[in-house]
Amino acid sequence: VLGRSGVSLVVFLVGVNFLSSTDNLMDLVLNSTALGFLVEIDNMIHMSFMGHTFTRAVTDRCEAMTSTYRASRANIAPWVYFLSVVVVLGAWSVYIYQKRRGLIETARATACLCHLEGDCLARTFLGK
Repeated sequence: VLGRSGVSLVVFLVGVNFLSSTDNLMDLVLNSTALGFLVEIDNMIHMSFMGHTFTRAVTDRCEAMTSTYRASRANIAPWVYFLSVVVVLGAWSVYIYQKRRGLIETARATACLCHLEGDCLARTFLGK
């Protein structure tokens, strides 16, 4: 369980970084499809080798799990969840733009290549 959770966490972190560094919509769709394939490939392999018969035989022998649920601890206001999501997404956006070779640096390099201004490689090669 711990190994699978570790692999899931690594795939999540690499996948989020992979998807958030795309430049256009077409690459985002292509990369999200590739990431979906990576997430589901283990289930596809399991089902191809084991099949539904094995899965039903195992799940029919398992007992139902029970847990205690205390509503008083789970009654956090929805705005707390919303605020935490906004803070995490804001921090992630700042990180993606400000990191080394991030989106701001990519935009500056693209503008330099397009306008041949500043101290960039295109200006050096073209001699302008």
